[in-house]
Amino acid sequence: MLVKRRKLYKFILNNFPVFLLFILVFTGFELSIIYYNLNISFNFVYILIFFWVLKKPEIIGFGIIFLSGIINDVILNFPIGLSSISYLILASFYVSNFYKI
Repeated sequence: MLVKRRKLYKFILNNFPVFLLFILVFTGFELSIIYYNLNISFNFVYILIFFWVLKKPEIIGFGIIFLSGIINDVILNFPIGLSSISYLILASFYVSNFYKI
C-alpha cells in the first residue's frame, strides 16, 4: 500500500507541470497589472514553457507544447496553429541557445 502511494505521489509531482500547463491553456489565464498609465502583462504559459524546457525538457516535450497551443487556439478563437507555432518557436529558441545544439 505504501509503495503504491509513493508511486502515485511521484507520478503527480512529475506530471504537475503538464497539468498546470493545460489548466492555464484551458482557462486562458493572463495576469495584467495597470500601474498609473503603464500596463504590465504576464503570460504564464510562456513562463511555464520557458522554465520547464530549461529545467527538465523531458517533462514538457514539443508534442505537449504543440497540443497545448492547438487547445489554446480553440479556446481563445485564434487561427489554428498560431499559438502552437509561437510556443514551439519559443521552446526551440530556448533549447538551442541553452544547450547549444
